[in-house]
Amino acid sequence: NSTTYECGYVPNRVGPHTVNITYGGAHIPRSPFPVMVGPYKDSRIRAFGPGLEGGVVGYPADFVVETNGETGSLGFSIEGPSQARIECHDNGDGSANVRYWPTVPGEYAVHILCNDEDIPLSPFMAWIEGPGNFDPTKVRAYGPGIEPSGQLIGKPTEFTIDAQNAGEAPLRVQAVDQEYQPVDVQVRNNGNGTYTCRYTPRTPLRHCILVDYGGVAIPNSPFRVWPTEPSNPSKVRVFGPGVERGVKMHNPTYFIVDCKEAGPGDISIALTDTKNQDVPFSIDDNQDGTFRIAYTPKLPGVHCISVLFGDNEIPISPIKVNVEPNIDVSKIRVEGLETMPIVGQPAQVTLNTLAAGPLPPNAVHARITGPSGNTQDAVVTPAPQGYNLRFNVPEPGTYVIEPDVCTLPLRPVQVTAIEPLDPSKVRAYGPGLSQGTVNKPADFIVDTRGAGNGQLGVTVEGPSESKIDYQDNNDGSCRVTYHPTVAGNYNINILYEGKHIPGSPFRAAVRADLDVRSIRCYGPGLDPQGVFLESPTEFTVDAKSVTGSGSGRVECLLTAPSGRLVRCPVRNMGDGTYQVQYAPYEQGPHQLEVTYENIPVPGSTFRINAVPGCDPLRVRAYGPGLEYATTNEPATFTVETKGAGQGSLGLAIEGPSEAKMVCKDNQDGTCIMEYLPTRGGVYDIAIKFAEQHIPGSPFRVNVRDRLDANRVNVKMSETMRANVLQEILIDGQLAGAGVPSVDVSDIHGRRKPANIRPRGEGIYVAEFTPQIEGPHRIDINWSDQPILQ
Repeated sequence: NSTTYECGYVPNRVGPHTVNITYGGAHIPRSPFPVMVGPYKDSRIRAFGPGLEGGVVGYPADFVVETNGETGSLGFSIEGPSQARIECHDNGDGSANVRYWPTVPGEYAVHILCNDEDIPLSPFMAWIEGPGNFDPTKVRAYGPGIEPSGQLIGKPTEFTIDAQNAGEAPLRVQAVDQEYQPVDVQVRNNGNGTYTCRYTPRTPLRHCILVDYGGVAIPNSPFRVWPTEPSNPSKVRVFGPGVERGVKMHNPTYFIVDCKEAGPGDISIALTDTKNQDVPFSIDDNQDGTFRIAYTPKLPGVHCISVLFGDNEIPISPIKVNVEPNIDVSKIRVEGLETMPIVGQPAQVTLNTLAAGPLPPNAVHARITGPSGNTQDAVVTPAPQGYNLRFNVPEPGTYVIEPDVCTLPLRPVQVTAIEPLDPSKVRAYGPGLSQGTVNKPADFIVDTRGAGNGQLGVTVEGPSESKIDYQDNNDGSCRVTYHPTVAGNYNINILYEGKHIPGSPFRAAVRADLDVRSIRCYGPGLDPQGVFLESPTEFTVDAKSVTGSGSGRVECLLTAPSGRLVRCPVRNMGDGTYQVQYAPYEQGPHQLEVTYENIPVPGSTFRINAVPGCDPLRVRAYGPGLEYATTNEPATFTVETKGAGQGSLGLAIEGPSEAKMVCKDNQDGTCIMEYLPTRGGVYDIAIKFAEQHIPGSPFRVNVRDRLDANRVNVKMSETMRANVLQEILIDGQLAGAGVPSVDVSDIHGRRKPANIRPRGEGIYVAEFTPQIEGPHRIDINWSDQPILQ
């Protein structure tokens, strides 16, 4: 500015000098200034940092002093407009962090002394500004670029400066290496109060990152970082007998990992066997950049050795090492295969290993695969010839034995398990065991599974000789069909190995042949679209063409997907029709076998699919209580949910009065509802199934008041005159809503109606004129109910 001047000079000689400063021809205060010029002093001590150039009142001015191995007594002094407190922190590495606290703006001289003499460039002139509208203590710096380590030579690294909460001030970022050479730092303003800083270290020397905001060092500045050379996993070498051919099981071996030329980095080893299980190993650091890894393989087969250097896998990793067994598995034999094991009893074969030599512990294993594909591990126990392999045989058939020794597989062998003979385990079932039709084949199933291999014999005794046919189902069961030619009772004998099976002999009733071709089956229970799970449903068997009185017997057998059989209830309607009810409890396809007098009806077997869900449109409601009702009299109606599926039933009634509703579940897919209205008017009855209105809902019901003719009050004269108009006062206010009617009969029985006119609510007057003298009969009704007088 126009009032401030900066002067400089270079002294050429050692000794006292005088500096004269005049203004307007007169010396300024303290002029002339005596100056003692000393000899030039060379020093390795260096100082740097924002506090040597400037600062802000109220904040510390920081700088760094590094001795670089020079000995001597360091000292610091500050000259300026105010005294400044000085703090010095010895970093223990030949450097110190120094800060002073200026309290008044102006220029300060910062003296850095060694043995009471200024070091080169000292004193440093720093201009201290007054406080501004910013706070450098709220600036944060973070990121890999200012971490103590992790930076790589020649690789750019970054860090972030966050000044969002610090106010507006100029930002300065500097970087110098250990030789005080500047390192270029690129600073990018992110536009949101943060800055991204990027630099590339060039030498493996310590770097100092200095960050000041408004001329004041931010917290933790300067940041010291130590870049390193990047590691090179491709220069790692692996060699030694442990990674070469000829590694033997149970023989200790080793290999060498040479990292001398790979740069800095740690090594890590992973070693797994043929079962992908970890193999123990040891690592010895040879202190020369090489490592010795020793291990002892326990299993034969391919082992994998993974070598990582500096968290990166070396190029030749993983290394495959084939560990050779020290036994001859070709000399091992499996014995005892000629014995056929019995189902339900433990089976055993022997692994003869005598000729193969001694085996290590737990070297023998075997997997057993049964006829159904189920697997199990054999129980291995020592035996004189080697090892016994024990396993279970829960079912008959072929079992495949796959032994291995020291993880080396042997040739699989087989044994066949057979069932023990037990006729009590033979089962027989089917319609032919209980009924049949003349000249119609009657069949049943004989299931010998679980009974062992035995001889099956079937005979049929009855009024006629019946031909018997057998059909093997190839699953341990067979279908037996006999052909009765005469009606009557037949005994069916089923023997297994000469012994009757449970239930034998069976008694079957054979009936005469009937023509059932005209019988029809229909109803929601036979819906081809399916029926709902766990929901009662029904269908009708119409046999009117065969019987008009319902003299025949209809039966229905339901077969679930699991094979479970259920006999369905059948209701004889007495008119040649039959109502069949059932409820499926398993999801999936069902079969309905419908017979009339043991003869399948047309269409049988019916196939029905049971599905989860519900359909409110299949719910019906009917009955007088949905059409009309009378006050103070119970009104009933029926709700039928048959075939509608599983859902909650909801009922609500709204009208002039609260009507209590009672539900009676008939346990057949129907329920009877009863309600009691106490006031006349229109009532809405809402019926919902699964939260949806059923067809017709809400139902509108007109409720009439209950009539009581005995509560009608009649006033009339007991004596009347002929040809004189007579009046009868009829008061029905307490009798319920209605209208009166009056008929007058004379002595000759001639009957005429009286003229009725209203007189107020519920009050009427009847008028008539008797034509002749004598006794008359007057009949008074209240809405067709006679009034007794």
